[in-house]
Amino acid sequence: MMHWRLQIALLMAAGAFAQQPLRFEVASVKPSLVESGLIRASKNESGTRITYQTISLRRLILDEAFGLTEYQLKGPSWLSSDWFDIEVRKPAGTTQAQARLMMQTLLRERFHLVSHFEDRTMSAYALTAGNDRKRLHPAGEKERASGCPVGTMDDYARILEKSLQRPVLNQTGISGVYRLRFIVMSNLNATSGGVAPPPPPPPPNVSGCPGWDRSEIPSAASSAVEAAREQMGLTLRQARDASVRILVIDRIDRDATPN
Repeated sequence: MMHWRLQIALLMAAGAFAQQPLRFEVASVKPSLVESGLIRASKNESGTRITYQTISLRRLILDEAFGLTEYQLKGPSWLSSDWFDIEVRKPAGTTQAQARLMMQTLLRERFHLVSHFEDRTMSAYALTAGNDRKRLHPAGEKERASGCPVGTMDDYARILEKSLQRPVLNQTGISGVYRLRFIVMSNLNATSGGVAPPPPPPPPNVSGCPGWDRSEIPSAASSAVEAAREQMGLTLRQARDASVRILVIDRIDRDATPN
């Protein structure tokens, strides 16, 4: 009888252990000492250590914890204006998916994040093949390995989403990996919700890209629609409304639990 009780107790303990949320091995969270002027956030990863300098909670939630686009988050406006210096250490061999779960745990334990997902309908765009296929340049294996700005049409649709803050449906029917060009003029105006849109990506550094030169960097377009047409030979147009998964913040503390 004792033998069976011991086995049951061990099984229950093992089950409880398996359900423990993934955590970083070490996590330090401090408010950033922000001076007036342009805020420059940074992320540096070295081995098992990741250091974030002057990162907003909004970017931490979107980019690091859930992998969402700007329009997929509904929360207080101060998420964009409170900055933190964060340093974490993850176990060797941690995957990106596991690191996201660890960041979610950090947000729950240090900022007491409570959130849920909702499906909402919002206006969308469709990305379709244009008439100028000469602007599409296939990417070689060396370009992919060198970290050059290359990707699929799905990847390009995600770049457009970040600029438009709306869903972009890839309806190009184009497969393969291509050199991705997306350079638009900066728009620093806030959106109707009071949250400033993320800045456009900077011109890519193509110095280490095999076969690339400065001619690969086009002039900045005035809009995402123009960038898709002039820089990639694609067409971007408004489409039917789409169902979108939105992360809704129910509660989050402005001050982190001390280290």
